[in-house]
Amino acid sequence: MAKEILEKLEEIEKSARESFENSQKDINSNIDNLKKDLEVKFVEEVKKYKEELLNKLEIEKEELKKSLEYKITDMKDKSDKLSSSFHKKMDTILEEVKNIVMKG
Repeated sequence: MAKEILEKLEEIEKSARESFENSQKDINSNIDNLKKDLEVKFVEEVKKYKEELLNKLEIEKEELKKSLEYKITDMKDKSDKLSSSFHKKMDTILEEVKNIVMKG
């Protein structure tokens, strides 16, 4: 009878060991799957964030471009006004010099 009890205990031990090993394999497999899922989600989030940043940068680029175009146009207008004013003053000076020469 002791032999039967010993055999039964060995069977229980073997069954428990197999069950434990299977549980360990399942746990390790689950951990690996979680790592892979986490990596995939992380990569997706990084791509999403990158896309958002690129969109923001594109918007900022367009805003800067418009601002620069406005400033360039404004400076051209001011330059044209200054040039026109300069030419008018030169014409006035030449006219006065001409009048002085004609009188003299």
